[in-house]
Amino acid sequence: MNREPRFEDSYLSLQAMPGLPKGMLKETKAAIALARKFSYEVIRPLTLEADRQTHADPEYLPWDLVKKANEWGFYTMFIPRIFGGQGYNFPASSYVVEELSSACVGIANVAFVHYLGVAGILASWNVTLANRIFREVALGQKTGKPCII
Repeated sequence: MNREPRFEDSYLSLQAMPGLPKGMLKETKAAIALARKFSYEVIRPLTLEADRQTHADPEYLPWDLVKKANEWGFYTMFIPRIFGGQGYNFPASSYVVEELSSACVGIANVAFVHYLGVAGILASWNVTLANRIFREVALGQKTGKPCII
């Protein structure tokens, strides 16, 4: 978090939200810090090779990256705790994907397109379905076998 742009400069909208609980801001900062660390340690070293492989084969999916994102908890990060996820506040996801995208938009998309499915399931209000699928995602994180939606 100690590099430019500073958190306070980039995420002013978050601080300006009236009545925002301090815990939510703290949790969002923690999620962004994790995403920043992932960007530097995982995404940046893989970006050039992933671009080359995708150019050669448009069907290419960097499974090594999918597994790393799973190990780091990115697929359960914004799934509610009641369903076995980590329960980070969902608005923080936009800041996290922005942080990952600063390293590589394509790789950020691989890691976060999963949440389009999560949002769809949550919007369905089908608690039984959400419980079954989200618990599979959580199990995939524990076993090291990614389950992405």
